[in-house]
Formats: sequence, C-alpha cells, structure tokens
Amino acid sequence: MSELVIMCVEDESEVREVLVRDIAPFANTFRIEEAESVDEAREVVQDCLRQNCMIALVLCDHLLPGTLGVDFLIELNADERTRTARKVLVTGQAGHDDTIEAV
Repeated sequence: MSELVIMCVEDESEVREVLVRDIAPFANTFRIEEAESVDEAREVVQDCLRQNCMIALVLCDHLLPGTLGVDFLIELNADERTRTARKVLVTGQAGHDDTIEAV
C-alpha cells in the first residue's frame, strides 16, 4: 500500500503550525507535508506522486501568494491522480462565491 499524505498549505507560519499540530496525532498513519504557497504545494504533490504516495487530504488556505487556494483545490480535483483527495478550504476570508466554487 502506498503512503498516505496530508498536506497543509498555509502562508502564515503561526496558522500553519497550529494546523499541523492539530493533525500531528495522525502522523503514525499519514505523512504530513507543509507548503507556504501553491507553487510549493505543487512541488510537494509531484514529489509525493513520484514516490507513489497518495494525497489523502489537503487543508488549504484561500488567500495565498500567487494562486488562490480555491484554484489549487480545483486543479487537484481536475487531475485524476489527486481527484480522490479530500480537500478542505481553511479560511476566514473567502467570499460566498469562492466557497461555492471550491465545493
């Protein structure tokens, strides 16, 4: 069975640390990866796929440098290799339309 990965994409280090701390109890079952931007998250995804890991869960902020989090989640959903990953938009700043688009 391939290794399962939980990825946390958040540019604010304090928030990312809290999210990672909250999911740390699952570290025996899941590999936990962090990224500060969508570009960095894409690199993590590619590394995981090269290692035959499965992206199981993505916790993603919306307002990130460069690409919006909702656009990244849509991108992951469009790729058959990451479509099955559960995707969670973690934000207090996404508008109603952004949230609907993410869903």
